[in-house]
Amino acid sequence: MIGTVKRVIDLAWFQRAELMTPIRTIQHAMRNSLLAAMSVSSAWFMVACDRGPTAIVADVPQNASADAQAQDNLLAANDRIRVVVVGQEKLSREFAVDGSGMIVFPLLGPIQAGGRTTAELEEAIAAKLEPDYLMNPSVSVELVTRPPVFVVGEVENPGSFAYKPGTTVSGAIARAGGAMKRARMNELYIKRVSSEGKIVRLAVTAQTIVRPGDIVQVDER
Repeated sequence: MIGTVKRVIDLAWFQRAELMTPIRTIQHAMRNSLLAAMSVSSAWFMVACDRGPTAIVADVPQNASADAQAQDNLLAANDRIRVVVVGQEKLSREFAVDGSGMIVFPLLGPIQAGGRTTAELEEAIAAKLEPDYLMNPSVSVELVTRPPVFVVGEVENPGSFAYKPGTTVSGAIARAGGAMKRARMNELYIKRVSSEGKIVRLAVTAQTIVRPGDIVQVDER
């Protein structure tokens, strides 16, 4: 009985919330623009902070290439995804994964997306929808965009570039117009936020594979 009442209340709330769709659409667009601006600002803030005592990891793991490929399959903060619940247009929309790896799904509330594959997230959403809201729900999750890669320092055109799986440090530098003559190419770094939320620098080689949101740093000799 309590479960039935809860479902009725939830559905009534959802129907009422749909009346606010035009307002939420505008708010959603404004939020996305703000998130994009914050992503770029955060990257340049990370660069600025590196003038201080930023932790430097001596080397990347032996299986760094395989690890990077595995990470490519996992959703992470600032990823943008599209969720489609077949036959449920009001539940189908795009979401931005927040800094803690969560999305806020209609009816269900916060759901962990970061650290999961799209297939795992599909299963998680379907499991929460059934049986309280839908029977045998069919859920599809698609990765839409990922955070860019930044290249800074002694390169011709420093800036941000769309992430492409498998891109190496040397490939990222090439996309930034190549290294300048005074670049210290035998000592390269990638800056990223660790799983503990701390800014660290990785001592890398030209063949190290970059990840979404990485900042490739090319210092002066």
